Amino acid sequence: MKLDPDMSVLLDKLNDWDAAAGPQTTIEGARKRIEEMRALYFEPELLEVREVENVTIPGPAGGIPARIYRPDTEEPTRSTVLYLHGGGWVMGGLDSHESHARRVCARTGSVVVAVDYRLAPEHPFPAGYDDCLASLHWIHDTIDQLGGDASRVAVAGDSAGANLAASVALAARDAGLPLRAQLLLYVPVHLAKRYPSMDELAEGYFLRVPADEDMGAGYLEDRSLALDPRVSPIEGDLTGVAPAIVCGAECDPLRDHAPAYAAALEAAGVPVRLRISPGMLHGYWSMGVVPRANELADQLCEELAELLAPE
Repeated sequence: MKLDPDMSVLLDKLNDWDAAAGPQTTIEGARKRIEEMRALYFEPELLEVREVENVTIPGPAGGIPARIYRPDTEEPTRSTVLYLHGGGWVMGGLDSHESHARRVCARTGSVVVAVDYRLAPEHPFPAGYDDCLASLHWIHDTIDQLGGDASRVAVAGDSAGANLAASVALAARDAGLPLRAQLLLYVPVHLAKRYPSMDELAEGYFLRVPADEDMGAGYLEDRSLALDPRVSPIEGDLTGVAPAIVCGAECDPLRDHAPAYAAALEAAGVPVRLRISPGMLHGYWSMGVVPRANELADQLCEELAELLAPE
């Protein structure tokens, strides 16, 4: 395992900055810290799209803020992607993941709907999950207004957002909602299992996963919920879910979740593409300052576009 040279330079800066900032013990402080880190070091690449529109999606507990990105293409109908941001189920939002939604829109030619689902700990599971599932139903209900094609809908997300996307894909199958593809970026698929990479890379690789901390601690009020397929999708029956691109990052503590999920999907007869991005850290889609990160993100978008192409 070897970090990309530019990623190594960035990691040194992030570790130095984090050490100087000292320990953080509140969720408000953690949210502020990651936003400061993004602003100082990440330089995310904001690709051009034709139009961006802020909307509100009806949700189970009120309106869900969302943002629609429309591509600069001439297709009469387009593929549509529900994008779910990462942030450990407790942080992140439309602005923090603007670059992700723009990239998927620009590189796949899809309409992208990004949603600001409710965050824990203020709104623990299943609040965020319920918002994401409601958003997928809304996409299908309004597909004509979106200029989309109901047979070419995908879910995508990074980290906690990928976990939500995978869980929503299971619900879509059960509800009979057509779903063409999933793009799951550095996805955690089991919140009660500790894979080997989580010990190998527990400290010093941007994302920290100490052995004495439960993954998703702020998200779950009851740890027994970690075995619920809506929380740990690998615990569910994966038969008949949408074809998936499952991506891990080589230097990410969560790396081993990706091959585990890919193997489970394959065992269930689901078409799956496993990709491990060499030399990358967790969250690398945000790290526009690293040229190779942008290239790898574009390659994944190309693969998603292939899965979403008209039949």
